[in-house]
Amino acid sequence: MMMMETLMTQMKTSISEVMETMFYLPVEIGKGDFAQVARSPGATTAAIRFSGPFCGSIHLAIPETLLSAMAENLMGVEPEALGPEQIQGTLRAIN
Repeated sequence: MMMMETLMTQMKTSISEVMETMFYLPVEIGKGDFAQVARSPGATTAAIRFSGPFCGSIHLAIPETLLSAMAENLMGVEPEALGPEQIQGTLRAIN
């Protein structure tokens, strides 16, 4: 059990570092209600699957306003310069 806790801690740290580096936004990893966020108007969902010695998936539910901010920060452009394709493409870039 201790190995799984260590792995989860390392994964959370890695995810936070990558997201903060790519999108310049602080990340909160918690045990929030994924289904509630996923059902909210304008939310986008994605899953990142991995395999190897350990296999599993990480599920993301991102509100539209946050996804837009991520796209702006990733591309270094003003909000009005982004279209729906660029915003959705940001999620695919991390998928």
